[in-house]
Amino acid sequence: MFLRWRDNPKIVAAMTAMRPAIAALIVYAAYRIGKTAAVDKTAVLLIAATVTVLYFGHSHIHPIFVILGGAAVGAAIVRIKTKAGAPPVLPQDEQVYDYMI
Repeated sequence: MFLRWRDNPKIVAAMTAMRPAIAALIVYAAYRIGKTAAVDKTAVLLIAATVTVLYFGHSHIHPIFVILGGAAVGAAIVRIKTKAGAPPVLPQDEQVYDYMI
């Protein structure tokens, strides 16, 4: 149906106006997730490294490899911290709302 109406000036204007709102929603979601993910210095460094890899290597690295690499590095960090005697820092309990269930 969109292909039929995509050349309509009102549809083009609506789609153009939605782009900043969608970008703002993505940034807001990243901010909320980042607040709970950045629990210690190691996590902040891992977040910075991931953002750097995605920003500079976006055309060369598939995001699934970044996700799998982050899981592997995260597991390795927890294992190293556990062997060193420092328990891993876990995020504090978040309030759960009815719409989250």
